[in-house]
Amino acid sequence: MCEHPWLTTAVLILTTGIIVEFLNSRWAVIFNVGYYAVAFGVAVWGLTRDWHEVPEQRLYTGVLLYTVPVFVIFLLNVYFYRKNLFRRTANAR
Repeated sequence: MCEHPWLTTAVLILTTGIIVEFLNSRWAVIFNVGYYAVAFGVAVWGLTRDWHEVPEQRLYTGVLLYTVPVFVIFLLNVYFYRKNLFRRTANAR
């Protein structure tokens, strides 16, 4: 766990997302949609930062094996949580 702290953080966030989803909490949207939004943003940032330093084949592999699946999962989460993401409260104007 100490060797890969970001992996441990990701596992903890995703596990928390499963637990709050099971408990039917309003925090499920934040954990399940927010994680993939941040992961996609970090992936795009990493690709743009390393564009000229990494061989082209590794960039394509990163896009195909990580960035595209994370984006698809993000879009699916937005679709499934659309009612909770865009609902209006009685106090909102």
